[in-house]
Amino acid sequence: MNGVTRSGIYCEHFSHCLSLGTAKSAFHGEVEEIKVAPTLLYTRPSLSDQAVIFSDSQADILAISTFSQPPSFIFIMQCRSLLGKMREKL
Repeated sequence: MNGVTRSGIYCEHFSHCLSLGTAKSAFHGEVEEIKVAPTLLYTRPSLSDQAVIFSDSQADILAISTFSQPPSFIFIMQCRSLLGKMREKL
């Protein structure tokens, strides 16, 4: 679609489409989904304790979960922060 990277989130209670612009890769889209999903769930307390996020990308999971090295992308750091907030809520 005109070179624009798009990504999406779906669950039984809502769906969300993301437009990431033209200079983004599939990796960026998948990490952005993992970042946005907790944000959306955080606003729905009744759903946040039931949340499970699936990703078929090992690179995304490793980038987000590896705490021994500082993240090279700011969006990975933001994603870690949001997932931490979700964990604290439980």
